[in-house]
Amino acid sequence: MPGYTLLEALWLRLKSAGRGPAAEGELPKRQLPAWLVSFVFHVSLILILALIPLAQMATEHIQVIIGDIDTDGDGAQEFTLTPQGSDIALGEAADMPMSDFASELPELQFEMPALASSLSSPKTTDALGARLAGMAVQHGLSGRSGSLKGALLGKYGGNSTTEAAVQAALKWLAKQQRPDGSWSLQGPYSDGGADEDRTAATAMALNAFLGNGHTHKSGEYSSLVDRGLKFLIERQDKEGFFAGGEPSHNQMYSQAIATIAVCEAYGMTGDSQLRTPAAKAIKFAEWSQSRQKGWRYVPREDSDLSVTGWYMMALMTGKMAGLEPREETIRSVEEYLEAVSHDYGARYSYQRPDRPTLSMTAEGLLCRQYLGWPSTHSALQRAIENDLLPAAPSVKDKSFSVYYWYYATQVLHHVGGKHWNAWNQKMRVTLPALQVQKGKEAGSWDPDRDEFGPSGGRLYVTCFMTYCLEVYYRHLSIYDVPPEATERQRPAENAEDAGELNPGEPNAGEPNTGEPNGTAPTADQEAAGAEAAR
Repeated sequence: MPGYTLLEALWLRLKSAGRGPAAEGELPKRQLPAWLVSFVFHVSLILILALIPLAQMATEHIQVIIGDIDTDGDGAQEFTLTPQGSDIALGEAADMPMSDFASELPELQFEMPALASSLSSPKTTDALGARLAGMAVQHGLSGRSGSLKGALLGKYGGNSTTEAAVQAALKWLAKQQRPDGSWSLQGPYSDGGADEDRTAATAMALNAFLGNGHTHKSGEYSSLVDRGLKFLIERQDKEGFFAGGEPSHNQMYSQAIATIAVCEAYGMTGDSQLRTPAAKAIKFAEWSQSRQKGWRYVPREDSDLSVTGWYMMALMTGKMAGLEPREETIRSVEEYLEAVSHDYGARYSYQRPDRPTLSMTAEGLLCRQYLGWPSTHSALQRAIENDLLPAAPSVKDKSFSVYYWYYATQVLHHVGGKHWNAWNQKMRVTLPALQVQKGKEAGSWDPDRDEFGPSGGRLYVTCFMTYCLEVYYRHLSIYDVPPEATERQRPAENAEDAGELNPGEPNAGEPNTGEPNGTAPTADQEAAGAEAAR
């Protein structure tokens, strides 16, 4: 019976067999003996109780765990963006509720508990917790350099054109760094953003360099990355907060993006001087989660999916870096995802009362993937086929949302197969074709056609385009971890080298010498768990 649960349908069937006058237009029914009604009810109840475990098994993700379960483990949009037009609504056109970004909020003031205690270790022992201990998270940052990078680029359909576009973008970004190590959303390039936020701009730029394998320890841009990291770390307060002094409605976005940058740098190098700043940032992310199990503009107050997605990725990056964020914090995000989901989990909205949009659907699905959805999940497949692939990048688009492209590209890369091939064939042609090829802004992307471009500016659009073109190796595919990745060990902290951030560079500042808020992962903790998701 449509619209009824199995128990409700059974109750209605039994009720119809009882006494009472026939409804108008219905055929009269014979009264059944009481013993027959009782027999049918109890037999049906037994069958229902027997089927409940089978139903649960049908919806659960079957997995194989190899070895010990380890608890280890980008970008920006609405942090300062007022849309030129609304995000594309799914089902029917509707505006995302972005008016809040224009409102002036009071400067954030908050107190959080002391950070003396180490980061908590997860206590979950069920299959849901084990999903996050898979090799894709454990080794998620290992594909950004060396032979594995080249192998992944070829395997997932990258080519010389996509890599040339990335290198041109990094060259442009390098020219925009300020003497103090920061980047700006407003210049010195043309078509700057509406608001300034140097924390977000610096973190976004660093994530582009880190995504291509450049750290403060190695790579063509090592000194540049070093200065950028110093800028962020010098801004961080004792509670782990980077974004103090930025526009109040931007701060939580900026904080999450900066957390990703510092955690990635630590995870890629094992630099002991980065462990404390990274651990403090993860601790702040845990503490600032709201009762709705998401995040928004003010710590511990309200939630929206856009900000929540950034904090989810910050926590996952913490896992990739071996910092062991609280498992219960990560798992609890599912509660908020349920609140903003539609179409049985295939579509997502900015907040609970809103209609689903493409950007929020892609962001919600990426969170679901990191929380353990298999690549074959029916809601994920429906979303890809009905919504994501029909909105694939095209040079013919009069307007687009690189924020949507950024999240959808990651979702489809993780899924792989024919769906990824269909998306990538368009993405790898469209994005390089849209890149500025000559002049002062060569290597960047014009923001005028992007939905949030006029408010986010040229640097915002350029960083997100770069992330898309780095997707082949930026994070390992959740469902397809190459054997070479598991053979790589996270760079060990060198006891003889204190891990200073290149002290000979200008604007070096003083290295952070505080004690880390946790212990370095042991060899046993480095053992990976593998998820058979397919």
